[in-house]
Amino acid sequence: NTGAFFGPIANDNLKKLKFSKCFISANGIHNEAISTYSMAEGETQNIALNNSRTKYLLADNKKFNRDDFYNFYNLHDIDHLITDDHISADLVTHYSQYVTLAQSQTEEGDNL
Repeated sequence: NTGAFFGPIANDNLKKLKFSKCFISANGIHNEAISTYSMAEGETQNIALNNSRTKYLLADNKKFNRDDFYNFYNLHDIDHLITDDHISADLVTHYSQYVTLAQSQTEEGDNL
């Protein structure tokens, strides 16, 4: 469990709300698919993203080219992808065709 707030009650309330920005994370990004371990969590994330004007995906380098159980969103529908500086130039080029990609600088020895 990721400790996220999700499920029928969260979904019913989220459907009534609109957001200017939404920040979400994922367990995997493979090609255009964004995935998580749980269908319930993915459905809640999908609703929040659909009700947001600007969509941000936060993913460290270990999430790229990884699939998980439930695909809940397409990368081409995300506005910004924020990651660390431990991804290859090839991955930066590949994913930059879908979204605006920003990389944070990490300190040597950071355990990502």
